[in-house]
Amino acid sequence: MPTVKQTCLSALVIIMSVLALKGCVSMSLAAWDRAYEGERAKIAEYRALEKNAKENY
Repeated sequence: MPTVKQTCLSALVIIMSVLALKGCVSMSLAAWDRAYEGERAKIAEYRALEKNAKENY
């Protein structure tokens, strides 16, 4: 039978691991969002270049 101290420590460890996992997920989502924003900017630039090339010919 676990003691009260062991139960509290187990709960603390579980809470800390959930918070750490939440932090990792939010950081990776932010990094993915920055990368996606960069890709959208490249696509917009390519479309503008293509449109400009069509207008010049």
